Amino acid sequence: MIGIMNSILIISRYREATSSFAALATQTAALSNSQSALYDRDHPSMAMRKSDNLPFVEMDQNALASLRSKLGLEEWTIPAEPTNSGASTPR
Repeated sequence: MIGIMNSILIISRYREATSSFAALATQTAALSNSQSALYDRDHPSMAMRKSDNLPFVEMDQNALASLRSKLGLEEWTIPAEPTNSGASTPR
């Protein structure tokens, strides 16, 4: 019952301050991709936390390629934006 009440409270706060939630989501996304957030183990926010989390270790490109090969993984590629070649333009 407490979980449902918390969900209702969060949804109502979201509706009251959508822009604040959007700003926090943007900030969270930026931080989750930052090197300091991924690799910094002695950051004050990590103090008093359990160490049963998944640690990230920065790897050089050669070590990463070797590990991908061992695991049978390919390098990620971001597909190019589709082009409208051959499509007629509106007049």
